[in-house]
Order: sequence, then structure tokens, then C-alpha cells
Amino acid sequence: MRKILHSSLLVAGTSIGAGLLALPMTSVNIGIGLLTVTILLMLFVSYHTSMMVVRLNEIYQTPASVVDIAKKHGDKLTFGMLSASFYGLSFAVLTAYFSGLADTVSKNWSLNYNGVVIACGIGLFLCLCLKETVFANLNSVFVLLLVGIISASVFTIGFSNVPSELLFASPQWNEIPTFLPVIFCSFVMQMICPHVYAYLEHDVRKVRFAIFIGLLLIVTVYLSWTVCVLTKIFESSPEFFQQMQAHRVSVGELTKFLCKASGSDVIETLLKFLTVFGITTSAIGVAVGMMHALGTHMPKSAARIVICFVPTVINFLCPNAFVAIFAIVGVICTVFTVFGPYRLLKTNRERISVPYCICWWVGAAVVICECLQVVR
Repeated sequence: MRKILHSSLLVAGTSIGAGLLALPMTSVNIGIGLLTVTILLMLFVSYHTSMMVVRLNEIYQTPASVVDIAKKHGDKLTFGMLSASFYGLSFAVLTAYFSGLADTVSKNWSLNYNGVVIACGIGLFLCLCLKETVFANLNSVFVLLLVGIISASVFTIGFSNVPSELLFASPQWNEIPTFLPVIFCSFVMQMICPHVYAYLEHDVRKVRFAIFIGLLLIVTVYLSWTVCVLTKIFESSPEFFQQMQAHRVSVGELTKFLCKASGSDVIETLLKFLTVFGITTSAIGVAVGMMHALGTHMPKSAARIVICFVPTVINFLCPNAFVAIFAIVGVICTVFTVFGPYRLLKTNRERISVPYCICWWVGAAVVICECLQVVR
């Protein structure tokens, strides 16, 4: 049971950090009704795309990433497609996490942005050097602290009476091409499925249960937090709400506003650490998936350096790119989480179930949204 708990918290922690920051900023013009429906749809998609990866691990009886499976059992096109998408997605997401954390910390504590980015790289490197048992315990502590902070913040800020203007707001459909890729990427945790499969000793029933519980935690946190944040901003500062609607608010500015609007010194302090724990758990989850893949091609010490060095350098070249990155990696994300595993299962002549087909169509919708953003 302890291993299942650690696995569920790893699943939850991998996703929660990104969505906490990105969803309030991109769903402000969508409306809470459509937001709720979309989050439930992403629960369905994330669970079944995870099961595709687990099924591939089960077929070949080895805990391997979809990239390694494609290399050994797929064709060159599938391997090339998955390799490019996996490493592109992983480095892009880590870069976004470093950016979001540095932006928030530098604004809340008046620190140097580049200095925080360097600290992120060093901290992640040290985490990856830990033994598996120590790492699992540390990650679980981070996730529990994160959930505790969110719970305290939600209950203190409160959203018992959600304004009808938010609850029944008509979605601005021109915002969908930005919103859908962001919420899709906010549920990405499939890269850690091989790690969970290995950690739970290839017991598929336990893996399914751990992933489902982790995703339920993600849904609960995302929905309660986003509704709480939008309600608080709408009621306390219509001007700031309008700035969010016009996409003129950064991650750091949003966190800083919530700290001031909380009306409690304790909650203000907790909110300042919210981003730290949220992005830390997400970065750790992504880095674990990359270690599992890169560790088969190079020494683990070299893999740790590469994983931490690349996003640090990119942030020096392109600072403050958190939301921008999440809005443009949708195509890469769908290739890795949906189209690649789907193609591998068909290559293996596995029966493609209806849920997998629904995932494929949702992935296609995300790709269309990305293309519309490019055209605009």
C-alpha cells in the first residue's frame, strides 16, 4: 500500500504544478462550466493514454519508455517521431517550470531571475542523485505539502458563492485554441508510467489503481483551485480580472496578487511557497521519466547533467516563457502521449478499444487548435 501511495503522489505531483499556474490564466475567458467539462474529459484521456503505455510495457514484459519500445519493436518513422516528441516535450516542459518558478520567486522575494534559474538546475540535479527510496519519500512529502497549502488557501480564500457571471459565462470560443493545448499539457504524466510499472513490480492492477487515484487528486485540486482563484480575483479586483482576460498578467504577478488579496499573513506566506512546491513536484516527475529513458543511452551521471543543464541555458536565452511554452507544445504532447502509443499498439495488432479512439480524436483536436494559433 505504501508503494501505491508513493506512485499516486508521483502521478499527481508530475501534473499539478503546471496546471495550478497555467489554468487560471488561460481559462479566465472560458467559463467555469466548460472548464469543468474539459477537466473531466482530460481525466478520461490521461487515464487511457497512460493505460496505452502500461499495456505496451505489459506486452513486452519490461518497464520501458515508449521511445525505447519504438526503437526495439517499431518502425523507423515511429521511433523518430516518438524520440523527437519525448525529448522535445520533456525539455520544453522543464524549461517552462524553471521559468515559472524563477519569475514567481524573483518577484516575491526580490531575487535575481537568472540566479533562481541556476538554483533550479542545481536543486533538480541533487534530487536526481538520491536513492530511489529516499527520492520517493521526498517527492511524497513535497506533494503532500503542496496539497496542504492548496487546501488551506482554498478554505481561507473561499468560494462558497461562485458569481453567476463566472459559473454561467458564455465561453469566448476564440480562446479555445489557446486553452485546449494548455489543459491537455497540464495533465501530462505519461512519461512516468514505466517508472510506476517498475516500482509496483509489474502488477498491472496496482498500476491502474495508483494512476487513477493520482488523476482523481489532480482533478480535485485543479477544479477547486481554479474556481477559487477566479472567484477571488473577480470579486476583489475587476481591473486585475480584465488584465487577465487580456493576457497581460505574468505567473509572478498572479501569485503576488493572490498573496496580497488573501488577507492573511499565514496564507500569504503559504501562497509564496505554492509555486515552489508545485513546480518542484512537476519537475521531479518529468526528470524521472527522462532519467528512465536517457539512462539506457548514457551514464546516469551524464543524464543528470543534461537534464538540468539544457532548461537552465534555454531560460537564460528566453526568460519568462512559462505560458507561451505550454500554449505551443500541444502537438509535441499529443504525438508522445496519444499518436505514438496508439501506433505502436496497432503495429502489435492489439485491439484498439473505443476509449483509445476517443483519445485519438481529442489529440487531433489539440493539433487543430495549435495550427489555428500558428495561423493567427
